[in-house]
Amino acid sequence: MRIVAIDNGLDGAIALIEGLTLLDCVVTPTVTVKASKREYNGNEIVAIIERMRPDHVILEKAQSMPGQGVASMFSIGLGYGLYRGILSALGIPHTLAQLPQHVVHFC
Repeated sequence: MRIVAIDNGLDGAIALIEGLTLLDCVVTPTVTVKASKREYNGNEIVAIIERMRPDHVILEKAQSMPGQGVASMFSIGLGYGLYRGILSALGIPHTLAQLPQHVVHFC
């Protein structure tokens, strides 16, 4: 079974796992919209997920953490909603979960 695990933050990642083997890991694609401001690249996220052809996706739940500001929480919620929308539009079954550590650490 091909499983994709997604850390939905701007500094997150998309990892493809089959059995106990990490097959691919991609840092969340973003675009720079101002000198120091990035946004999610939704089209590239769709392309990556389609290329990985997952049977199921585990998506990190959006949650606040101590010390996070309003802008940071808005960004996390935006990413969470973007991924949920993409997965629903592609018809890919998914589970919401608290990931034990950021997926990006596996890339």
